[in-house]
Amino acid sequence: MKRTKEGYVDLKSNIPNWNKKRQKGEIIPSEGCGPYYQGWWIKNLDEEDWFLKVFNQKGIPYRFYVELLLEYLAQMVGIRTIESKIVEVNKQFKTYGLISKDYRKKDCNIVSGKEIVLDFLKHLEKNHLLEEYLGIQKISDLKNSISEYNSLDCVWDALNYRYSKFSNSNEIVTNNMNELARRYTFLFLMMQSDFHLGNWEMIEQGQSVFLAPVYDMDMSFRSSFDDYEKNNSMKSYLTSTQDVYQDFSNFYFSLPEKDQIIIQNEILVLTPETIATAIDFLPKIHSIEMPFSMKETILKRYNEHYQRIMDMIQNKRTR
Repeated sequence: MKRTKEGYVDLKSNIPNWNKKRQKGEIIPSEGCGPYYQGWWIKNLDEEDWFLKVFNQKGIPYRFYVELLLEYLAQMVGIRTIESKIVEVNKQFKTYGLISKDYRKKDCNIVSGKEIVLDFLKHLEKNHLLEEYLGIQKISDLKNSISEYNSLDCVWDALNYRYSKFSNSNEIVTNNMNELARRYTFLFLMMQSDFHLGNWEMIEQGQSVFLAPVYDMDMSFRSSFDDYEKNNSMKSYLTSTQDVYQDFSNFYFSLPEKDQIIIQNEILVLTPETIATAIDFLPKIHSIEMPFSMKETILKRYNEHYQRIMDMIQNKRTR
């Protein structure tokens, strides 16, 4: 794709006939990008399909720096992500976006985590099992339709229900839950507060079912990360605690020793020094340099968070 002199993807040069492509159905608006973005599906650009999200205000926002940083860090520990590039949308108005390849394929069915879990809860409601499972009589009694059932144990049950008729059901559920647990761990370490059920998807292709690449990680290193009411990210257990750190502790110490060692190794990779080095490496990948004050804020928050995790693990182990 054509680039600006700064190294960004040049939207105007790559799609000079935007309105015509919209009329032809080659550019399609996307729902559900939240209040900060406009989303677009773009077909057949450089013989590929793409997803573009455009920030609604001037300049390159904090969220873009964080998204690109998280993609780099996730790939460092072996987690598959989308690969975003910065787009100059309008030079005059200084508007920017992120573009990544469309991972959806024509012969696949894409289903979100929210659809999977809601389908499971509707099954429970229909069979009068919801009260036993969640302590409520109907789905509409949920106070918060995102956080109240966004947990690894609930997703496990929901996946078992969805794929119960597949001949390889156990393999599908086990493999994808292992990957979701890895993402839960990584995003907890990254202080991500928006890993909700709409932020992961399953790709179904016949008897093959696997997770879509990770996306939308821009709400990481948040000052409100430990505020349970503001943290929409996946928890490990449905009703265990109102404390995100205690929830992770419960998850970690419930694992076999071999799995605890895997997490310990990931923690030892993702040190504050690693985060600082990754931030400094961003200009070589994306032609952007994170403002010093932004880097300073992220590292201050992460240092405190990282030390809290290390203390939590060490203190529990020595009791």
